[in-house]
Amino acid sequence: MDRVRQDGAEAGTEAGRSTRLKRQVTLLGLVILIGSGYFLVDHLVIVFDRTRTAATVVKVKPIRLRAGEKTRSYIPTVEFRTGAGKTVRVSTGQGSSQFDFDVGDEVTVYYDEENPRRFYLAVFPMMWGLPIFGVACGLLILRSACRL
Repeated sequence: MDRVRQDGAEAGTEAGRSTRLKRQVTLLGLVILIGSGYFLVDHLVIVFDRTRTAATVVKVKPIRLRAGEKTRSYIPTVEFRTGAGKTVRVSTGQGSSQFDFDVGDEVTVYYDEENPRRFYLAVFPMMWGLPIFGVACGLLILRSACRL
């Protein structure tokens, strides 16, 4: 006795599996799209809501390469002056090969006026790469789901 599913396809049939796969792929695409969209909006809020200023790289700490790694990552420390005239020295706290700066380089930062230690380095791949890539992947997955 085969049970009839709510979507009209019989359980265990090719049509039932195809419908289930389409739902799962659609859900995956939506999750990726919504998550990436959140980060994209978050970055837009950073750009439009936070204060932008120039900062100077005062220290660059290289991260030791692990076995098999070919690219070196760096943790920069920057110093900038707030609108109120306070000098702030902060480190990104995270390493990236995108942070290949030299001491003395000038970089753009976005910071929170109420808490200047909350800042974001304006490095294009770091700031926009993941959200744009995620939105593109989410859209491609949704497009693929429509073709199933």
